[in-house]
Amino acid sequence: PVYGLSKELLVFGRGTVAGVGVQILVWANVALLGVFLLRRTVYGREVYIVGGNEKSAHLSGINVPKVKLIAYTLSGICAAIAGIMITSKLDMGGPYISLNDNVQSVASVVIGGTSFAGGRGSISGTIVGTLIIAMINNLMNLLLINPYIQQGIIGAIILVTVTMNQRRAGVK
Repeated sequence: PVYGLSKELLVFGRGTVAGVGVQILVWANVALLGVFLLRRTVYGREVYIVGGNEKSAHLSGINVPKVKLIAYTLSGICAAIAGIMITSKLDMGGPYISLNDNVQSVASVVIGGTSFAGGRGSISGTIVGTLIIAMINNLMNLLLINPYIQQGIIGAIILVTVTMNQRRAGVK
């Protein structure tokens, strides 16, 4: 782990602007940019089409590798921003910090209505899913539930949600 980061970096995790945390401002701006990209641009439509059926997207004339490259690039940028925020908040960095956040992320996205089959999902749904997962985690912490059991509960929530989404979509 790396400790003792510069004061300039700590602003991202601990600073405020007009009483609002910098993390919240960054999160809101990234979310708004994502909503704009998905709802108001040709690229956003292409993302949904490629996610729904890659072969049909290709046959429709969409440059599938380009759409996927941009999507992975944007995902990497978001991961880097999240890493900076977490490092700044904790005033330390290391490879094992927030190791279990992958499960939380998947749970947030699935609860938010994104389909594993692709072609369906939204950033606003993911935000709602994130808030639900945060409330569930907070409740489990207040009830002093063992962290290992908490991971099992979140896993069970993912399974139930995926099953419900598949039934709603008509997948057997």
